[in-house]
Amino acid sequence: MIQFNGFHSVYITVESNASVRYTYYGGADFPHAHAAKDNDIVTDTDTDTDTDTDTDTDTDTDTNTNTNTNTNYNTNTNTNTNTNTNTDTDNTLTNLNLKPGSTLYWQLQGNIFLDYDVDMYGIDLEDNEFNGVIQALHNRGRKVSCYISAGSYEAWRSDKNEFNLNSDLGNQLGDWPGEFYLNTNSSSVRRIIRSRIDRAAAAGCDALEPDNTDAYKANNGLGLTAQDQINYLLYLANNAHSKGLTIGLKNTVDLISNASLINAFDWTLNESCYTYNECNKLKPFVDSGKPVYIAMYVTQSYSSRCADAASKGFNLSFYGSNQLLDGSAYFTCP
Repeated sequence: MIQFNGFHSVYITVESNASVRYTYYGGADFPHAHAAKDNDIVTDTDTDTDTDTDTDTDTDTDTNTNTNTNTNYNTNTNTNTNTNTNTDTDNTLTNLNLKPGSTLYWQLQGNIFLDYDVDMYGIDLEDNEFNGVIQALHNRGRKVSCYISAGSYEAWRSDKNEFNLNSDLGNQLGDWPGEFYLNTNSSSVRRIIRSRIDRAAAAGCDALEPDNTDAYKANNGLGLTAQDQINYLLYLANNAHSKGLTIGLKNTVDLISNASLINAFDWTLNESCYTYNECNKLKPFVDSGKPVYIAMYVTQSYSSRCADAASKGFNLSFYGSNQLLDGSAYFTCP
């Protein structure tokens, strides 16, 4: 079946008698598009022509033979009961060794495709805490950044009942149902988020991606200010570093000019800075020898934006206009 997906690229699905399914996004506009998995086991024998340089100096033995046979680890059959059995000891700030120009693949839901040749994966902590994905990525020589929402209550999380719904929650976060701003000045909230950081370290994560840390710009219903946000961000960074995790500043571009945040955070992940003409605000990270990862959801001006990102030392990727981050679309610059 062949369809056009609206990005001037081609969506092709091939099914064999064995019900193995392949989905490809590609076309003249996106010569460096990647295969996207939507089945349990994918065998991808296409040659990856991505010219991104892998600067990962991790000395772990990589047993990947480039056959790109991806085994779905999201079966949730792991019997681990909060006991960290991860034997990968290369989980320190000094060994992560991420530099400007390093590469990130970001997928926050769905079955994780394990075989992209990047320096670091960004995945959801709770969805992958005990299912073997983190160790599988380590076995392939990849570093792993684990997503948590540090600034919002999410009604579907396992620790949701630890929050005080009367005093810890503010207004609803945008149009997201079941998600509300958190009172990040609350000692109770900080204790719960610190526990999430502890879980990330115990799960074997190398890095932390704390989301929704820009409540000061929104109608948060809690009176949170920019200074409140800076104080909380420094709290997060201190706790992540105490557990041997690097930490990324997620969006929050208006606070990057604060020198304490540049010093405290090890990298930054930004959504849609080219859309809002904010990418130049990310430059202090590169100037400090720290990576900048940019995720775009629209593909207009693909070539010129890729050229601009390369000239500034940014890693730019495109994840599809549906913003699902489920692995169904992933385009990289050459």
